[in-house]
Amino acid sequence: MKKNESDEINRDDKNHKSNVINEDHKIDEANESDDVCQTKLEQLKSAREKINWETEEERRKFLHQLYPVIEDWHDQLPNLRDIFRTEEIDWLITEEVTSKEPNTDLDPDVVKHKFPLIEFVIRTGYKDEPDVDEGGKPPSLLRTTPAHQATTRRFFCVVDSLLKMYNRFDVNYADDGGLTHFHVACAAGSYDVVKKYLELGQDVKFLEAKSGDSPLHFALENEREDVAVLLLRKGADPNLANLDGVTPLHLICQRDELEYGCDIVKTFFKINKQLYQLVQVDAQDRWGNTPLHRALKWRNQETAELLLRYGADLNLADEDGSTPLHIIGKEFDNFDISNFLFEISEEKLPLVQFDAQDKLGNTILHQALQSAHECTQRVIEFLLRRGANPNLPNKKGLTPLHIICKREDDEGGEWEEMLHADDVAKLFFKINDEIHQTVQIDARDKSGRTPLQWAVANVFPNVVGILLDHGADLSNFVFPHLSYFGKRFVMSQSDLALELASGVLAIVERLEKKGYELNRSDAMTIMKLFNKHGFFNVSVNLEDWWHARLCEERILSVYSMHTRYIRVQQSELTLTWKRKILSQTSHAALKNEKLLPTTSRMAASATPSCCRPQSEREKDVLLYQTALLYTGGKQQFD
Repeated sequence: MKKNESDEINRDDKNHKSNVINEDHKIDEANESDDVCQTKLEQLKSAREKINWETEEERRKFLHQLYPVIEDWHDQLPNLRDIFRTEEIDWLITEEVTSKEPNTDLDPDVVKHKFPLIEFVIRTGYKDEPDVDEGGKPPSLLRTTPAHQATTRRFFCVVDSLLKMYNRFDVNYADDGGLTHFHVACAAGSYDVVKKYLELGQDVKFLEAKSGDSPLHFALENEREDVAVLLLRKGADPNLANLDGVTPLHLICQRDELEYGCDIVKTFFKINKQLYQLVQVDAQDRWGNTPLHRALKWRNQETAELLLRYGADLNLADEDGSTPLHIIGKEFDNFDISNFLFEISEEKLPLVQFDAQDKLGNTILHQALQSAHECTQRVIEFLLRRGANPNLPNKKGLTPLHIICKREDDEGGEWEEMLHADDVAKLFFKINDEIHQTVQIDARDKSGRTPLQWAVANVFPNVVGILLDHGADLSNFVFPHLSYFGKRFVMSQSDLALELASGVLAIVERLEKKGYELNRSDAMTIMKLFNKHGFFNVSVNLEDWWHARLCEERILSVYSMHTRYIRVQQSELTLTWKRKILSQTSHAALKNEKLLPTTSRMAASATPSCCRPQSEREKDVLLYQTALLYTGGKQQFD
């Protein structure tokens, strides 16, 4: 025999022996697997026999005992119907679903980790077999299944599998609220299941009793575009509203455009156009919202533009009287969101009611002015140039100019702080001057206050200057009361106290230049405001503050108000005298002493204990006298 033939025979022998060994190994593994599966089956049956199914606590305990048994059970899977009754399997699956926190859709890969029992039951090939009558149909369709429970908790990742478990598509189970398996399939995007239901004659317009939602509502609310298209092609009504008046179009306009985009809105209009179905683009829900209202409230710019192209009405108001333009003026801080007014509505603008008022009497211009975003100025300019009335008051008598000058505290206040009040005021007058529109600068609100009073009260010195330059009347001007003077400043912050003082003194300077003379009451109001905000408690070196140079020349001028009432000329307050007082305050700061004592310490330092003030007037006199002491004055109150 040749050497090559001998080698080949040896190789064949070795391969044969190896194959025999592998076959034996596989047989051993199979036997071992059979043993494991048999053991698991016995454990499962044993645990089931021991449970008292009438006790909920024992049922839950049994569910947790199942998990280690079914883990890694892949071969020779049991017929669960030989071990459990239908209602028992329903309860176990439902318990697994309801024991989890409600969530958004999960990745399918998570199912076997999140819902191991459901994954196992599906792998066993279990199918629901309900009791049926003589016609082969269940005696009742009122039955809450795990598919209902998973849908209400938004576990859509398991709904499709559960629906295949309940695979009688001629049977449409409903829970107590009227949610059916067909609705569930539409919500979960189970296209094949929806198609099978429709093939068996399911009504495409069948509503959920509790909400009045149609299958199309469920599909669109959950972004199931392919299912929605199928439903529309099978006759779904695109304008059918639920019990809240919400149409399918409302739903897709309030989705997060950044996350989902507006493709589904485009598809919705496209399919209905192909089907020659007219979409009611201005349908209003029970709150008066149109789809455009909802799109704008969700800041969906592209969707809003699309709705306008399809004829959405900019003048329709919701139950609060707000039109879509009110929302634009109030809500948007995105510069681009106002562009659609400029770009696509030119032919419609003559029809737009720019002076429409909501229930509070606010116009679009009011809303734009109370907003704090950077694009406000462009919106304001657009509105004014398109004819918005700059003098129209709301129900509180506040004109747009009042809004510029007014704000309340952040907690519960109706008006938001203007971030750029100076620039807005300049723009407001600039545009009105250019279009030759008269501004009623001295208009009074329902509280009798003018824009100038509000600008002074809110310590907007530049706005005060703008108002005075445009002719604000000082002959009837009343200095703000302490109750609302400086209200926008936070208490007990030394940096804000200095800013407040600088602003007030700048306002006083502007008022005086226009001929206003402060009286004793005005001066005392300012002194009380400073004391209220801890200005007399500031213990820092003024040179450390960004507004130190402002304060250096102005900070003592407040005390010169008092000297007028004791006939001391302002010229007597020389620069040398100012520097002397400033050096004293700086020396006190270096010693970590208070710049001035608080009201109570003023009383103690300036008045004997037997003569402590008893009335509010006495406290005012004492505060006034103390101020004079620090400015070199000697006169007392009359």
